[in-house]
Amino acid sequence: MITVLRIKKRNEMNLAERILGLIRPYKIVEGVVQTDDAQVCTLTYYQRRGNIRYDKLYEKCRGKSKVILCDRKLNLFNTPFKRFNSLALNRALMQSFILNILEKLGDLPSGIHIAYYDPDAEFPSFANKLLCYTTDLTVVTDMPKFYENEAERSAAETGATFRVSNNTDDLYPCDILISPAVIRKPVPAAASTLIFTVRQPTVTVTGNVICSYNIPFPDKYLSLVPDGTDKAYFMSALYIICRRTELADILPESCGNNIETYKPESIIRQIKAKCSFSVQ
Repeated sequence: MITVLRIKKRNEMNLAERILGLIRPYKIVEGVVQTDDAQVCTLTYYQRRGNIRYDKLYEKCRGKSKVILCDRKLNLFNTPFKRFNSLALNRALMQSFILNILEKLGDLPSGIHIAYYDPDAEFPSFANKLLCYTTDLTVVTDMPKFYENEAERSAAETGATFRVSNNTDDLYPCDILISPAVIRKPVPAAASTLIFTVRQPTVTVTGNVICSYNIPFPDKYLSLVPDGTDKAYFMSALYIICRRTELADILPESCGNNIETYKPESIIRQIKAKCSFSVQ
């Protein structure tokens, strides 16, 4: 079951509402909706006066997960709750978007360089998939021995291999930089570098940082989404909590950064402009 917490705070109240606030400083309204394969409990907390009573919300959540969907700005420190925060669906969509782009481009010329940044060596399978499309791949990681073994295994099995480094300086120069984890320290890149990652970096990064991969929200789940809840955020909960793994099979219609949205054709044009070749 997905649990969603919404806080409704009235900053301006008339006299009657202020009097009510003295008697009833809060109200909690619970609602449950479900489909055949998903169930959502929405807790709406009407805050008229005082701090949020998380102890009372906890009582409403007995038997339910304390990992909840809520506004990112809500401070849950020192409460029984933890904000749901998963990048798994966005990461899967990023991978399918990139592989679809590379498939449409055909064979990449030797002049185009792809860099793969995986500090903790958490996502080696995607690096291996990239070898189907390029012979110029550099993997930068804090665990080089692990990836060196992967490179040896790949060479033995398929003949394809890649360079391995533990120095982020070796990410430069590249035309496409892929990071399946959040970028948390500066990486070298040119302004024209296409950087595909799963969330806006926590540090300033030069380049065109793509971090959202957009799929249409399935109609059969529309009735489950509480008002005001971001649909992409809700889909990530469907994917993880309700195990709706089919969501990762939907090919993204577009990708974007904090300013612009790009169709696949636009990304293809940007890559073609870098290497000046025509699609095979």
